[in-house]
Amino acid sequence: MPDFFIVDVFTQGPFTGNPLAVFVHGERFETNHMQSLARELNFSETTFILPQNADGSWPVRIFTPVAELPFAGHPTLGTAFVIANKLMEEPTEVLTLDLLVGRIEIQIKYEHGKIHSLVMRQPQPIFSIVYPTRPVWDALGLARYEIPADLPPVQLVSTGLPFLIVPVPSLQAVREARLTLDRFETIPDMDPSTNVLLYTTEAQEASHDLHVRVFVPELGISEDPATGSANGCLCAYLLRYGQNGTAATSINLHAIVEQGYEIGRPSLLYLSGARKDETYEIHVGGQVEWVAQSTLYDSKDEDHS
Repeated sequence: MPDFFIVDVFTQGPFTGNPLAVFVHGERFETNHMQSLARELNFSETTFILPQNADGSWPVRIFTPVAELPFAGHPTLGTAFVIANKLMEEPTEVLTLDLLVGRIEIQIKYEHGKIHSLVMRQPQPIFSIVYPTRPVWDALGLARYEIPADLPPVQLVSTGLPFLIVPVPSLQAVREARLTLDRFETIPDMDPSTNVLLYTTEAQEASHDLHVRVFVPELGISEDPATGSANGCLCAYLLRYGQNGTAATSINLHAIVEQGYEIGRPSLLYLSGARKDETYEIHVGGQVEWVAQSTLYDSKDEDHS
């Protein structure tokens, strides 16, 4: 079997979505070697599958080019896709990944005997600091826009990895946004490396519900084409506030999210969720495509022509 596979996650067809490298025998590598491989490949994330646990779950480690992550969305779905296709003897409708954040369940949907899509259930959200909208917008280059009276708050939300959820009034505003880190430093209690998700209910495609951009400066990613963890935070946020800051205490949500359009990697994420009082069900799904498979060069082998 090849040492690793490359897949695209949250795709809209070939060479869309977010690329991911998945190593199928992660037990071969020490932590520093994993980090070096992730840096060498330079995708937003690279994963390493470890031997299956006795209870059937699969330990997986996730690395960006600069750090290990407790959780990330597109690596979770992409790795489950590789496990189901390459490491399982029989088709399965449910996989559990054992991540640093805890165990994440992935449902697998089939069409004509092949995997059509995957859906992950994310942990309960943590809602933390609410920031004033105007300075955040100013730091994103949106000073010329008026703030609607019914706009939900700018708030930091985490389902395993924290993101600042920033609602904006239009598709044009999202397109104009530029993350200016030194402006973030002037906002009280703001970490300038905070991960940011901007969204608007004005989508580029009529069949979609939300348009999103995600900046991840903490992990050295200027803009991410498809971010399952961030969209899980967005799902929780919308369940809490609705579209106008007045969500009920019991609510259901279904939304198609477009992301990555501004950087030429159009992606689709499917959000579904429910809230009853302070208990949340958060699901993020999408499609995965094969791209490549490869083998590491063994430096002891002199013939590598």
